[in-house]
Amino acid sequence: MRNIFTLLLLLAAFGGSAQTNRSVLLYGYARPSHPGIVPANRKNATLMDYQVYLARPAGAFRLTEVRIGGKRYDFRSERVTAPVLSVNRNLPEAPRTDTLVPPTTRIVERIYLPAGPVRPGAGALQVRYTWKGKTYTRVLKNWKELEPIMNE
Repeated sequence: MRNIFTLLLLLAAFGGSAQTNRSVLLYGYARPSHPGIVPANRKNATLMDYQVYLARPAGAFRLTEVRIGGKRYDFRSERVTAPVLSVNRNLPEAPRTDTLVPPTTRIVERIYLPAGPVRPGAGALQVRYTWKGKTYTRVLKNWKELEPIMNE
């Protein structure tokens, strides 16, 4: 009886892990920007530019939904080449290069949100997709904040 219980427990554990898909990676970045001269009585004039990248395996993959902070957004995606780099030239004599998506053999897509959030603290990023006929959800709870670019 003990062996049967152990076998059922192992099958349940492996069955549960088979439903998760760790082959899709999400990268979320937020870059603050300041809109010039701000009146002293205006609170929180900082704006945020959100950038989302997805690294996925080749095959039958379809991105179906993007939510930020629980709110659904329209999106479009475009395939980009890895590595994805961002160059910050705040100091022209010493530009800083950030690697947004490291080199990978996966297919990398940038997700554009035309009417996405523009204020800080947008919330968690949730992406729903289908891969090989099954629906999966990935959540990115924390955005990585990039340095603001001063000349923009």
